[in-house]
Amino acid sequence: MSKVTIDFSGAFTQIAGATGLLLKEVKAIETKAWRAHETIASLPQMSQDGFFGLPKRNDLFESCKKLTRKLKGAYENVVVLGIGGSALGFKAVADALLGKDHNLNPKGKPKYFVLDYLEPESIAKIFEFAPPKKSVYVAISKSGKTQETAAHLAYLGSKLEREIGKQGLKERLVIITELEAENPFQQMAEKMRLRCLEIPQLVGGRYSVLSPVGIFPLSLLGVDAYSLLRGANKFNKLTQSYELEANPALYYALLHYIYAQKGHNVTVFFLYDRNMEALGDWLVQLWAESLGKRFNRRGDLVEVGLAPICAIGPRDQHSILQLLIEGPFDKVITMIWPTKFKQDPRIVLPMWQKKGFKYLSKKSFGQIMASEAQGTYQALTKSGKPVIKVNLDCIDAEGIGYMLQFFMCATAYLAELWDINAFDQPGVQLGKEISRRLLGG
Repeated sequence: MSKVTIDFSGAFTQIAGATGLLLKEVKAIETKAWRAHETIASLPQMSQDGFFGLPKRNDLFESCKKLTRKLKGAYENVVVLGIGGSALGFKAVADALLGKDHNLNPKGKPKYFVLDYLEPESIAKIFEFAPPKKSVYVAISKSGKTQETAAHLAYLGSKLEREIGKQGLKERLVIITELEAENPFQQMAEKMRLRCLEIPQLVGGRYSVLSPVGIFPLSLLGVDAYSLLRGANKFNKLTQSYELEANPALYYALLHYIYAQKGHNVTVFFLYDRNMEALGDWLVQLWAESLGKRFNRRGDLVEVGLAPICAIGPRDQHSILQLLIEGPFDKVITMIWPTKFKQDPRIVLPMWQKKGFKYLSKKSFGQIMASEAQGTYQALTKSGKPVIKVNLDCIDAEGIGYMLQFFMCATAYLAELWDINAFDQPGVQLGKEISRRLLGG
C-alpha cells in the first residue's frame, strides 16, 4: 500500500503564524472530541451495517465479484447510470487509478462512461460510444426514485430492448439499489428478472463508494476492489485509538470545528493531480450534504456548514490561489498530492530554450509539480492561512481506500461536534419535489 501521511502542522502557529491555532485551544475541547468519538461509535451508520462496516462486508464483495466473473470478456464499455452519490465515488476512484485520459488510450479497455447529466445531445450519442452488444449498463439509485436515473434507464432500456431483445437486456443491464419492497427499481428488476445488487439500508449515497455502488463497476474495469477495501479497513483501525493525534479523522474534524468558531466557514480541497479532480467533486458533495444543516438533532436552529471548494493544482494556482493567499481569513485548506508517479518523464531542453529556463534541465515533471505544491503550501502558511497536507507516496487502490474512509469518518465526526445528522439531506428534497410537480408527477 502507498503510505498516506496527514500533516496538521500548517494549521498551527508554529507554521501559520499568529493566525494559526495554539495547541492549548485543541486541548481545551479535547473532552468534547472524545464525547463525539464515543457517540459516533454507537451510531448505526458506524456499525457493520453502515458505511464504516463496508470494508468487512464480504457478502457484498463476493456478490460483486461473482457477477463480474459472469460478465468477463463480454463487454468493452461500462456505462454507469447514476447521479450524486451513485456516481461520484465510482468516478473518483476510476479516474484516480486509471487516469482521466483512460478512454483516449487505444489500449485502455474497458472504457467507462458516467451518465450524471441531462443534456439531450450528449444522451442521444451514448450508443455511439458504447454500443449495446459491446457494453454493460449499470443503473444505480438507492431509493429507486431518482428522476434523472429513471429517465436515463427508460431511454436506454427501451433502446436496448429494441436492438438486442429482452434476453440481451437481461445480459447487459445491472440494477444496484436498496432491496425494499416499495422500491421501483427493485420491483422493476424482479419483474424483468434483471441482475440486481444491494445497497445496504443504512448506507447513504455519498457514503456508498465502498458498497456495490462503487465496487461492482470498478471491478468491471479491472480495479483491485479488494485492495480498496483493505485500505479503508486499515484506516478504520486508527479510529479505535484514544490518543487524539493517532486518530487523524477526529483531529481533522476538531481543527475544522475550532476554525469554524473563528469564522472560517469555507473549506478548500486543493488536489495536485488532475486525475483526482473527481475525488474533489466527491469531497464537495460529502462535505456539503453532510454538514450543511439548518437544525441540530434537538430541532434547534443552527444553520451550520462549511462551503466546500475544489481546486486543482497547478491549474488553479493561476486562478483561485490569489484569493486564497491575499483574500479573507475565512478558509481552511486541505492540500492533497502524490509524491511519486507511475511515469515521470524528464525534460531535455533544446538549445533554443536554454536561455532563461536552464533550471528546468533534467528535471522531471513530478519534481516540478512537487516544487509548485510545496511553494503553494509555503506561500499560504506564510500568509497565515491554515493548511492541512495529505500526501500519498504513490496512487494505488489501498491508498485511495484509506483516504476515502478518512474523509468519510472525519465528516461524521465534525457533524457530531455540531450535534447534527451527517446522514440525511432534507434540504435537497424540496427541489426534487418541485421538479416532479412541474413534470406532472
